[in-house]
Amino acid sequence: LYSADKTKLYEVLPYAGLTQFEMPSTVSKMNANAFANCTELKEITLSPSLTVIPSFCFLSCTSLNEIVIPDGVQKIEPGFIANSGVKRVVIPKSVTNIDESAFKGLTTSVTIATPEFSNAEYFAKENNINVEAIK
Repeated sequence: LYSADKTKLYEVLPYAGLTQFEMPSTVSKMNANAFANCTELKEITLSPSLTVIPSFCFLSCTSLNEIVIPDGVQKIEPGFIANSGVKRVVIPKSVTNIDESAFKGLTTSVTIATPEFSNAEYFAKENNINVEAIK
């Protein structure tokens, strides 16, 4: 469900049973819990226009293994992958603000893949999260 101009994603309905989702590039904002309980979702492509990954947006997405945060995102809010199946999150250098509880509520071990010397690398090391250096 989108705003009329497709700049905001309100919610992806869990009962739709989507296994993959490609967010239109016009989307610059999404609600907290936007993908909550989409248990069959396996692949997602986020909009390059996003600047914030909101709280609990992938809550209980148990089939989702990886999230690639688009370049241009600046902030990741609390619990964005809580109770999900996510094992790897690719975070670009553009992310300068990661909430201290962004990676809380995990049911699996997660790896942050990020460029060396990025805020995400420092965050991962400070919080004992596996880190993978990428270019």
